[in-house]
Amino acid sequence: LPVMSLQLTNVLFALLDMHHPDAPPGPPEQPFVTHLHWGARAMAGCPPRRHGYLTRRSTVRSLRAITDPLVEHFEAARPVAFVLLPAQTFMLCPPSTSPRDVDLMAGLFARLAAADPADAHDTTLRWLDGHAELLSPYLRGRFAGGSGVPADGTVREPAVPVEPDGFRTLTFRQACGAVAAFEEVLG
Repeated sequence: LPVMSLQLTNVLFALLDMHHPDAPPGPPEQPFVTHLHWGARAMAGCPPRRHGYLTRRSTVRSLRAITDPLVEHFEAARPVAFVLLPAQTFMLCPPSTSPRDVDLMAGLFARLAAADPADAHDTTLRWLDGHAELLSPYLRGRFAGGSGVPADGTVREPAVPVEPDGFRTLTFRQACGAVAAFEEVLG
């Protein structure tokens, strides 16, 4: 079977309006299509601290190489504006099987709320200095190099993510700063 590249898939989702499945059909956005896309650690990075691969020149160049001819030759096609939403911020929500982590993370979020938003990374580094060892091995392992998926063979209880108090008050910038600090300390 032919396999499409990730870049081609993303462009087609945007041009065919597949990223807004609940929106009623209508004319394409003008003058460009806004493509909201959840990006994981590698794709989104931890902006503004660390950029992901979507912002690399080679990736942007390949996206343009796919999109430009389509826009040029098909009247319905519009240029695509990628809006990357960093999904790794949800790594800050511990599993329901670790209630102590939930309370610890709520404490971190309270500190972040009290600090200048631009200082989220440094605030988190200071917090981790006194709290990293109190976090469960599972939560610390999420931020290890690689996928962050435990691969030690340990059978774990079924769990769901828990949103600690204060999580929704964080901006993406604050949450990304916190994730970047976790990766630096625990990775």
